[in-house]
Amino acid sequence: MSSRRRTSGMKFPGDVSGFSPSAVGALLVTFGVACLAGVSITGALLDRVPHHTLNTAVATQAVGMLGLSAAGTDPVAAVVFPVLMGGALGPVFMATQNEMLRSAPGRTDLALAANSGAYNAGIAAGAALGALALPLAGLPGTFLMGGLLTTGACVLLLGERLLPAAKATRAAKALPNQ
Repeated sequence: MSSRRRTSGMKFPGDVSGFSPSAVGALLVTFGVACLAGVSITGALLDRVPHHTLNTAVATQAVGMLGLSAAGTDPVAAVVFPVLMGGALGPVFMATQNEMLRSAPGRTDLALAANSGAYNAGIAAGAALGALALPLAGLPGTFLMGGLLTTGACVLLLGERLLPAAKATRAAKALPNQ
């Protein structure tokens, strides 16, 4: 497969971290196992601590991207940080889906559609931004940009909890149903 046809996720371990092409397959399996572990852990926590689960997943994704950008030439970092990103991949979607369902209990069909649409629009926008950044900043710079955008999302999530409307909504949800 030519390097022009590979995704940045497949190019980083070989081109930046120095792994052989045969090792890249093992790294992708490790990434997949981390995805499964993240989904399993999130499934167990989502009903108990939904907002913290979303914050943790987004923060974990940011750490993975920023860490890979900063230390991706180190072979250990090139394994650890993609594992963090893999562990956060499914949980970000699961936690946002859960928040949407909690926000629109009477219109779950619209909530599910809105979340799926927003998530897919985010994937498309991220791919477009990455395609623009890649020739200008290289792979590490592209992961830095993604990590900074994800950090911004994490700040927004944490800041949302400080808004008066969010506090009132959380207080209303905490009241027992009568």
